[in-house]
Amino acid sequence: MERLVADAGVRATRVLAYDADGFTRRLEEGDATAAFVATWRACNGSTQCAIAEPSTIEQAQRRELADAVVLRAEAIAGLNRAYAAFRAEVTGQSEAPSDRAIREAITGTVSYGNSLASLQFGSGSAVFARPLERAAGAVASVTVAGQRRSRMLNASAALAEATTNLREAMMLETRKYDALTEVLVRERIDAHRSLLQAGLVSGAGALRPVADRLGVPLARDADLIVARSASARMAVEAMIEASERAEIRRTQLRYRAAVTALIELEQVHVQLNAGAKPDLSRLDQALWNLERLADPPSGPAVRTVATATGN
Repeated sequence: MERLVADAGVRATRVLAYDADGFTRRLEEGDATAAFVATWRACNGSTQCAIAEPSTIEQAQRRELADAVVLRAEAIAGLNRAYAAFRAEVTGQSEAPSDRAIREAITGTVSYGNSLASLQFGSGSAVFARPLERAAGAVASVTVAGQRRSRMLNASAALAEATTNLREAMMLETRKYDALTEVLVRERIDAHRSLLQAGLVSGAGALRPVADRLGVPLARDADLIVARSASARMAVEAMIEASERAEIRRTQLRYRAAVTALIELEQVHVQLNAGAKPDLSRLDQALWNLERLADPPSGPAVRTVATATGN
């Protein structure tokens, strides 16, 4: 039964890492996007053209969220290593106890939660509810337990503690993202619109996904029509705005799917610690939902997890 839980934890944290990695890249691109929009607006139709700085407040808000996502990725990678160490101990692939990896995972998840506790969430700030002293005490019993069964259950309880830390911190991060959605969507809309107005991207390119879904070909001179027709250009801009808002809603759904997956992983630990065979069906469904919404994996976070799991 412990092997089932270990495998479930490794898989869940791997999927969560993919999602965090993709989101980090998008946030990091935000500064460059905002700088382009600010300069385009300042220079458009002006004889005094110079590089313009985007809103420092919005930059700071985006950076706060980006920093939190980086810590989330690190916390997930640490938890993944802890589950992998637990699996190695359970299967006899390693004689080393998993307590060190679990302790590091708990420390990482608490650090991630504390990074969010002081941020403003629109209607005030929240306080992370799990102090490091309590979390560190949970894993201490892993090494003092004498019998293997007792040691495995204690390790499972400590992993559940780290998973709960991660889930509670992600709930805070979700609130932070929800508070910034209008800023983020306006940045993306304004950037796409500015690129279109500057003639740097194709209007036909923006229309092609819609035409493909409708099963109709674009006119050969679609770009020329968009450039010459104010109504066509406005319709393309309206479509861009709708598309960007849909992407923001998709990200909100990803946050909630990740939290749901962590809740189900916690329940797997509850079942194991109660002496029952874990039912993984709800966790499998939650992970499938997250995989369906997540961006394609790439980057350092994914490589870290792949190294830890051997997958």
